Amino acid sequence: MKQSNDINNRRRNIGYKIKQIREQKAFTQQAIADELNISLTAYGEIERGHTNFSINRLLEISDILGVSPPDLFRKRHQPKASRDELSSIIQTRKEELVGLINESDANNKKIAMMIYQVYDIINKTLFVT
Repeated sequence: MKQSNDINNRRRNIGYKIKQIREQKAFTQQAIADELNISLTAYGEIERGHTNFSINRLLEISDILGVSPPDLFRKRHQPKASRDELSSIIQTRKEELVGLINESDANNKKIAMMIYQVYDIINKTLFVT
């Protein structure tokens, strides 16, 4: 029984680490699930540590997140994103929002525009020259 609890705890820790890195890199769960060709629910189960998954799946996740597999076992993810990486993430999200703005109805356009403006403020605040 103790061994089973240890394994469950390790699986939860790995899932938490995957979530932590995913959030740090500003990926959505849906984006990762799509890359893995699995449902959002199935991916959520991985992050919560509620399901067993293969070494191959672990390697796929580490590739998508741009980390080495051992990074998923470490307590803290190092190093943090560089200024260039952050700027690139913000720019990508802004470009995605422009697409949403162009395809949305009036209410959704307002929401997307507000989010776009937040990204713009963050970018200007972080990268003041």
